[in-house]
Formats: sequence, structure tokens, C-alpha cells
Amino acid sequence: MGSKWSNRHALRRRSVGRVCACAIGIVLCLGPSPAQEPPNAKVLDLILPAIRLSYAYENENSKNVSIESIRSEVAKLLARRDSLADEAVAALLQLEVEESVQNQLKSYVLSRGRPVIPALRKYRNTPFPLPNTAFPICFRLHPRDRVVLVDRLIEKIQGSVETGLPPRVNEVIIPLLKSLEASYVKGPGRPKAEDEFYRLFEILLKNESASADESLVILLDYRHDAGYSQMLKDEIVYRGKRTLKHLNKYQIAPTVSLASHFGPTLRNDGDTRASEYESLIEMIRMGELYGRN
Repeated sequence: MGSKWSNRHALRRRSVGRVCACAIGIVLCLGPSPAQEPPNAKVLDLILPAIRLSYAYENENSKNVSIESIRSEVAKLLARRDSLADEAVAALLQLEVEESVQNQLKSYVLSRGRPVIPALRKYRNTPFPLPNTAFPICFRLHPRDRVVLVDRLIEKIQGSVETGLPPRVNEVIIPLLKSLEASYVKGPGRPKAEDEFYRLFEILLKNESASADESLVILLDYRHDAGYSQMLKDEIVYRGKRTLKHLNKYQIAPTVSLASHFGPTLRNDGDTRASEYESLIEMIRMGELYGRN
């Protein structure tokens, strides 16, 4: 695949920089959350009965709490079918509740449809604030799981891929990753998929838009041959401050929802990912600049 890149798909000649490896740990989280607003008191009043029962069922003596009692409490809430119920359901979906209760919440979301999407997006990255003294953090879903769950529900409602990324970035990155994934599949369609991937990557390198800057950084999470990898890093460093802000963002906030659509063979391992981000950030901050011929 490397020779194919150099012989058939050379995109631009430029000096080859050496990216230094600097091993660091990777934090798979969503990064710093925005300042949380005070919880909606009406929503909190709606969800507290179900939360108390669920927490007791999961963490205390389940003999005193039945699944039926939890489902009954949730059913009262779902019967409202208004914006407050939408927000309450979005808040409850963040918690480690019993599977049948979570399915009850999902069914409401799918039957409610588009009106519930704003509530889902509202708490996608910034969870509904609960009284932590009463309910510990471990009662919540992991941020990655919450994001993927919310995005999958939105996808089913609107019939299109939901990644949490800007639409123009999706338009660039999803076709690229689909062709990259297809290029890993052995068979008669593999050469065509490789050609399509290189074609789309060449278009991206020529694209000077803000969405292209962001897309280049997101591609760091995915691997291909050495020629492609070096050109990607060169381009990111060349764009300097334009890509630096995206490096800072995605270094601590991987695009977990996007990644969940593609197989693990495409993704760089945690150590590789961490060292590449650290190196590129350092090079840009130190004023490194690769020339273009």
C-alpha cells in the first residue's frame, strides 16, 4: 500500500518532518464540561421518585423495591408527553438503570420523535445535574456510553448519522472513513475503495475551510499507510493555529460517537494517539513549519 501511495497517489511533494514520539496517557472522556446551569426544578421533581427507586434497586436491598414499581413510576412521567417529560427522559437516560426501564425510556423517545431531540442534545455533553450527595457519580453512565446512546437514538429518529460534529465536518469525514474502512476489506472492491480514499484525501488537502481543518485533526485517530500518515501530520502542522485549537479539543475529547460507526482496526491505539497529539501540539507551539513545493 505504501508503494501505491508513492507511485500512483503522490499528492504533493514537501519536506518530510520527523514527528517525535512522546508517550503519554490518554484520557477517554469528553473533556472539560461547560459551566452547568442550575437544574430545572420541575424536571428534578419529575425524575427524583424514579431515580430514588432505581438507586435503591441497584445499590441497596432490591427485595424492598421491584422493577414493576420503577416502571410504574416512569410510566406516570411518560404519560405527560410534553417538553418537561422530554427533558426528564433525557436526564434519566444518563443513569445506570435496569435494562427494561432503559428500554421503556428508549421506546418513549422513539415514539415521541423529533420533539425530543433538543432535550437529548441538551444533555449529551453536559449531564443533568443531580444532587451528588444523594447519588454518586458511579450511578451515571460513562460519558462515552451516554454520548453513543443519545446519538443512536437521534439517528433512529432523523434517519441520518449523528456524531455530534458540525454537519460540514460530517460531510467530509464520513465518506473518507467509509472508503478507508472498505480499503481494509479483502476482495475485488478493495482497489476501488483505496482509490476513492486517496481521491477524497487529496480533495481534503486542497480544502482550506475551517471544516477541513477540523476534519484533518479528527483523521489522526485513524490509521492507514505511512505515506498518508506523514502527509496528514505535515498538513496539520502547516496549518498551525488553525488546527491547534482542534488538536487541543480532540486530544481530551475523542469523537467516540463517530468512532463507534467504524471497526477498531481503523483506529490508532491509545499510546499512538496520545504521542501524536502531544508531538503535533508541541511542534505548532514551537513554530515548526513544513515547506510546500
